[in-house]
Amino acid sequence: MKIDKAALQWQCRRGMLELDVLLERYLQQFDALTELEQQQFAALLAHSDQDLFDWLLGKSEATDPILAATVAKIRN
Repeated sequence: MKIDKAALQWQCRRGMLELDVLLERYLQQFDALTELEQQQFAALLAHSDQDLFDWLLGKSEATDPILAATVAKIRN
């Protein structure tokens, strides 16, 4: 399944500077990601701003191990 990078770029704009910086930086690597990693990133973006904020800033952990792995990649 082809992921629309432009749509993801729009979804990365969350209105919270911390999230915008982290998500857009990861999106810059999008073309180098595997199709599975692209799908996992798209799935991550479906979550709420507060969940993303907490996960990406280490305030809590995603309960789904796949989401947690994607968060770890973004944080690194």
